[in-house]
Amino acid sequence: MIYFEDTKSVEGINVVSLLAHEIFREHFTPLIGVRQVEYMLQKFQRPDTLFCQMQEGYSYTLVYQGKEAIGYFSLLPYPDAMFLSKFYLRREFRGQGIGRLMMEEIFRRSKDKQMVYLHVNKQNTGSIAAYEKMGFSIVGSPVTEIGGGFVMDDYRMERPVSSDQ
Repeated sequence: MIYFEDTKSVEGINVVSLLAHEIFREHFTPLIGVRQVEYMLQKFQRPDTLFCQMQEGYSYTLVYQGKEAIGYFSLLPYPDAMFLSKFYLRREFRGQGIGRLMMEEIFRRSKDKQMVYLHVNKQNTGSIAAYEKMGFSIVGSPVTEIGGGFVMDDYRMERPVSSDQ
C-alpha cells in the first residue's frame, strides 16, 4: 500500500536527505557526474538546507510503501501555479505506477492552481518521457548557475490543472 506523509519533523527531513543522497548518486551520476552530484547534495540536500527551504514555503512529502520510505516530492505554491521542485523515487520502485500515484497526489494538492511546472535535466530522457506520458509539455529551456562552476541545464515542463485530466 502506497501512502503519503507530509513532514516537518527532524526525523522526517533526515529521511528525505538520506533518500536524496541515495537517489541522486544512483540516478544523476551518469547524467551530470560525481563532482556535480556531490556538490548538489552538499549544497541543497542537507537537513539544515531542507529546513530553510520549508521556511521559504516549500513542503516535503515522503512516499511510503508499507513502513518503508521509498521516495519524496517537494512543492512550492505560487498564486496561480505549483512548482514541483523535487520528485524522486528509489530505483527498485520505478516502473510500477507509483510515480503516477505521486503525480495524482500532487495534482490533488494543486487543484486551486492553473498549472503545475517543473524543471528536468535535458539529459534525463527517461524522466522527460515519463513526464510527457503524464501530460507535461516542454515550454522552456532554463540554464541556472548553482555555484561551484556548475549549471543546471534543464527543460521547463508544464501541465495545466483541470478537472478533465
